[in-house]
Parts: sequence; C-alpha cells; structure tokens
Amino acid sequence: MSQHSLFPSLPRVLSVKNLGFFLLGVLLLFFLLRQIDLRELRDQIVGVHWGYFLAGGMVYFLKACLRAVRLNRISTDLVLPYGRTLRLSLATSLATQILPFKLGEFSYVYLLKQEKSTSTAQGLSALVVIRLMDLMAIGVLYLAVALSLRTPQSGVQMDEALAFVGVLGAGLGVLMALSHYAPPFFRKLRTKTFPQGKIGARLTGGLEKFFLYFQAYRPVQFAQWMGLALLEWVANYSMFHLLLLGMDVPVSFFQTATAVTFAAIASALPVNAVGSFGSQEAGWTAALLLVQVDRQMAITTAFSTHILTLAYIAFFGTLAWISYVFFTGSRSE
Repeated sequence: MSQHSLFPSLPRVLSVKNLGFFLLGVLLLFFLLRQIDLRELRDQIVGVHWGYFLAGGMVYFLKACLRAVRLNRISTDLVLPYGRTLRLSLATSLATQILPFKLGEFSYVYLLKQEKSTSTAQGLSALVVIRLMDLMAIGVLYLAVALSLRTPQSGVQMDEALAFVGVLGAGLGVLMALSHYAPPFFRKLRTKTFPQGKIGARLTGGLEKFFLYFQAYRPVQFAQWMGLALLEWVANYSMFHLLLLGMDVPVSFFQTATAVTFAAIASALPVNAVGSFGSQEAGWTAALLLVQVDRQMAITTAFSTHILTLAYIAFFGTLAWISYVFFTGSRSE
C-alpha cells in the first residue's frame, strides 16, 4: 500500500465538516486569548523555576518511556527494539501537536509501516486500542478525582464520572463483540456485492482486516495495557503539577489532576486549531473553575502549561524526527 493511502485525501481533509471544526477551534482560541493578560502569561512562562521545569521534562521523558513499553505490548507482530519504539512515540507526539485536522494521529500508522512493513489495517487497529486505553485511563482517573473531590464545592459529579467510564467500557465491549461477528459479514459483502478492485471492495476488505486484527486481542492484554496507561497518565499529571509549582500557582494535586483530565477529554474532540490549542484550554479552564480556582488564573495557566509542555514535545520530538532522517537504514526487514 502506498504512503498516500495512509492519510485521508485532500478533499476529505478539507471537507466542510473538518473546516467547520477547525474554524470553531480557532474562534474558541481567540475568545480565550482575549480573556487573558498577555503580560501575565509571558511572566508565568519566563518566570518558571528552572528546577521544576527540568524536573517536568524528566517526567515527560518517563511518560514517553512508559508509552513505548505500552506500544511494544500491543501485539507481538508490532514489537520493535525498545529505542526505536521510544523514537516512534516521541515523533508521533510531535506530529499530533503540529498537524491540524487530527492528521498527526496517522503518523503512528505511517511510522509503524516504515519500521515493520505492517499493513494499514493492523496499524489502525493498534491505534484504536491505544486511544481506547488512553480514554479508559482518563475515565478511571477522572472517577478517582471525583471520589477525592466529593464536596459541595468541588463541582465534580459522580454520575458524570461513572457515565464516562461506563460509555467507554461499553464501547470497548461493542468493539470486542464486533471483532468476532463483523469479519464474516464484511467478507461476504465484499465477495458478493462489490467488483474486485472497486473502492467498495477495498473498503470492506480493510474493515474485515481491521476487525480480524482486533479479534486477536485478549481481555488479559487489555488489563495489562490499562495498567500501563494508568501509570503513564499519573506521570502526565505529575508533570503538569511540577510546572504549576514552578510558576508558584497555589493549586493542589487533585485540582491539577482535574484540570488535566478535562483538558485531555476536550483535546480528544475534533474542535481544535493546531496543537489542540483552544479545546485543551477550554477543558482546563472549565475544570479549574469547577474546583474554585480564580478565573484569570485558570485561563492563564491553561495557556502557560500548554506552551511549556509543547517545549518538551518539540525538543524530544525533533530529536526523534532527526533520527528518522539520518537513520532510515535501521528499518526492519
């Protein structure tokens, strides 16, 4: 399969729906920027204590290492030498931040194909599992935060937390069930309905392969991946808390966890500009307002923490992409 088939076509990327979401994200970003004092934002970023900033960078790298371990456990067919999996993880993180329209998500499939010559269907299947585990980890930690902040002032509702985890669990269950029943359906549809080589045949064939790869996953594997995802997200929360401490922002760890949880959920939505700017800040701000943090502080820290973490992502991600440029001969046969 060619490189171009890994990514949506240009007309599809520039569809009215995608452009509408992008424009909405840009408008949201400008609305939030109008609410902050840019000098205060600059002072927060420039004035961060370097000790905390460097510690946050170390935790970010630890988070990337945990993610690399998780990526290598997705499938025995996708195992790479650990250093190359780490490189893939760091490069994908940067691509996800700088490409609009969620195109950065496809960088994982593309780079995996370069490393292992895997099929697009197998790469997409692994990507879906990775994102499901991310959302499940966020949901479980969100529930933990809700339990910890169960006060009249917290604004965090247990019903919402339980509903979020329940919906994600149900979605995972549906995918596992479909992985058993969908392949025969798509196989029959492909062979009896669509002529060979037509777009319908290719689409149904791709869906059949996707569910066949998903079928290979077992509940015990999901449990292991869930545990690794939880560790990764605890590291993520710790990184953001170190940055807030470095900027002398008086928030508790649970307030930080709440902000990061809401920001991560908002970032998963298609409404964002480049680098999740706009949606991430909206989620972060809403969370801190719910836990009684000053409105100006909530909005300003949303941008300052995003920019500082983007510095980590850009530094390590650029090194990873440089490695791909100069060490392309390391691809597996």
